Amino acid sequence: MQAREKILDDVARVAGGAVSAFSSLRRQVKDEVRARIDELAQRLDLVPREDFDRVELMAFKAREEQANLIKRIEALEAQLGAAPKTKSKSKAKRK
Repeated sequence: MQAREKILDDVARVAGGAVSAFSSLRRQVKDEVRARIDELAQRLDLVPREDFDRVELMAFKAREEQANLIKRIEALEAQLGAAPKTKSKSKAKRK
């Protein structure tokens, strides 16, 4: 029985060592893949997600402000358009 327990202990030790080695290998592969992706992103001149989100929000706000300004311009043009038409009619009557 002792020989069997010793064999099981040895197998458990080897298995534990293998798990540790695979864990270390997994970490190395993960780090290498991340480094390659970062390198590729730099070569492709990609921007980080946070920067993209920030610029997207700025563009949204700019479009919103532009729409508001267009409405204000249209309202002012409507006011100016109504006023000169009445003036031009009165000028036409004078001639």
